[in-house]
This record gives sequence, C-alpha cells and structure tokens, in this order.
Amino acid sequence: MAHIIPFLLLFLALPAHAAWLVGLADDATRVDLASRDVPTNQLDYDGRAHGAIGGTFVVWQRDTPWPKWWDVQWQVFALAAADNGTARGPWPTELARWQAGTRVTVTLPELRSRYRYIVDVAVLRQVAATLGSYALPEGPPTGGIAFGGGGYVLDLGFGSRRDYGPFQMAARIGDRLHLPGLLALFCQRVAADTVGDALGDNVLHQLQGDLAVTVTAWPSWQPLFACHVDVLVPLDASGRGQAVTRFVLGALHPLERGGLLPFASLDVGAGPGLLVNRDELRFGLGVRYVPQ
Repeated sequence: MAHIIPFLLLFLALPAHAAWLVGLADDATRVDLASRDVPTNQLDYDGRAHGAIGGTFVVWQRDTPWPKWWDVQWQVFALAAADNGTARGPWPTELARWQAGTRVTVTLPELRSRYRYIVDVAVLRQVAATLGSYALPEGPPTGGIAFGGGGYVLDLGFGSRRDYGPFQMAARIGDRLHLPGLLALFCQRVAADTVGDALGDNVLHQLQGDLAVTVTAWPSWQPLFACHVDVLVPLDASGRGQAVTRFVLGALHPLERGGLLPFASLDVGAGPGLLVNRDELRFGLGVRYVPQ
C-alpha cells in the first residue's frame, strides 16, 4: 500500500478543475451502442417487444489540463428494461431486467497516436425477473444460466476512440466478474459455490466486446454501425455457457441534449434476461434516445 501513496500525492498535486453534480454523462463514450446493457432509452421489436429506460449521471468530475491524463469521472447509472417472452404485442409486459451501480472512468485523451483511451471500473447489481403472473414455459436447462445471469458484479473495461477523417471508430473490451467468480479467482472455490447457491448466481465471467463506427461527415444524420459480443461463462466448468452477437445499423441524429438513433438490429444467440438460455436468430427495428 505504501508504494501507491507517492502516485496518489502526485495525482492530487496536478493542476485540475473539479466539479460536483455535473449532469448527464455522454453514454456514447461507453462505445457499447449495440449492447442492451447500455443505460439509455429504447423501444424495439423483433417479433417480441423490448423496451428500456435509463441513464448515467456524473456525480464528480476532475479534469487536468496538463498533462492530459487523469481526466476522471465518478458516475452513477441505472437501467430498467422489459421484454416479452412469448407475447407478440407491441409493448413489453412479461419479463423485467434492471441494473444499477456506480462507475469510475479515467480518460487519457489525445495521446501521441491520437487515440483516446478510456478505463472504467464499475460495481453494479443486475436482476432478471418475471412480471405479474407470467411464467416462462420452460425453465433453465440442466447446467444453464440461472436467473438470467443476475447478481453482484465488478465490471472492468478498457476502450479507445479515434477519428479517421470522416469516420470515428470506437472499441471496448470488458469483463463482468460476478461475485462467485471473484471468490473463485482468489481460490475460494467452496465459498464461491456457497455464495452462488445463496444468490442464485452461477456465472463466473461475462466477457464483452464492442466495436462502433460512425460517419461524422454530415451534421444532421450520422450513419452508425455497431457490434456487441457477450459471452457468459458458467461457474461450473461442466455447465452450459451462452453467447450473443448483436449487430446494429442506424443513423444518429444529434439533438441539443443527446441524439436520436433509429436502427435495425440482428441478434444471433442468447436472449436478454431470463431468455438467456434460448438460442435464436432475431431481426428487429427500433429507436433509441442517447442522452449526452
């Protein structure tokens, strides 16, 4: 611990501008625009309806003018989503997903290579459940992901952004370590199994990858292509993992307070929340409001 103190003192001594209760964060910097986990507002239909409402609020921000490192944000975020399991109606009323947590992001902008690097660490709780009297016609298969992959999670991420003429490219890789996975990481296998059984969480890792390309040549409508990959690794090595790849093609319309994104999507693999044990191919249309 003692060797960290000099670096902490150097960080505190750097010239900086700090502010509290800054306002809504620019969620586009999370670059996972194709993910259903991004805290934003969305309604889409792929044979079943899906909807979400959420956002990210910057509690504290520190900017250092020189060197251009250590730009830090402390954020809180929340997402509430609903899905249909079997119904074909236009509104999601059967299944629920929600998550809430806090995140610290460190941005290293405009390095010599002109990349902007973003490191983020988050602690969150995610839950999946049914709504009302609805019950899934099938339960989790033997060795499947229980309770939609919900649980207490440590989310570690590393991303970068760069402009290439009229194109802006963003990428991110991340690992959501569930609490049983954290215990197993420190060789506490018995404790991991006990906690996993108590919380109904049998996920070890939730590996995520994102790629997004935006054409910024036109100010009114900016074509966007994004891809998100999500892999759930079960705690039991003999269990059945799940994966989903989601592609989004749309056009972002910048607004005074954010952006509107009509899009088409293609999902290959697991469904959201309690639908995680289904393997499907789904094409959908929707609209998303991205707060900034």
